[in-house]
Amino acid sequence: MWADHRILACDVADYEMRHPLVGTLAVTQQTLQSPQGSGPSLVVATAAPGSPSASALTLLAHTTAPQESTRPRPRAVTRTP
Repeated sequence: MWADHRILACDVADYEMRHPLVGTLAVTQQTLQSPQGSGPSLVVATAAPGSPSASALTLLAHTTAPQESTRPRPRAVTRTP
């Protein structure tokens, strides 16, 4: 979409935010919108590579990721007519 120019240049803002699990994070927020401005927006928050904030975001991602179940999954039953 970017190459086709169907995405507008994004709004960028640097700021600090406080998360209850990992503390203060210094992030860059980028907001991408369609050229019409009426569709959904995509908001991305990133941190400088190797920074404490990047480490905190990685920790947060691992902490909040859905956990795999340790129970075996039921197998599909194939029925023949």
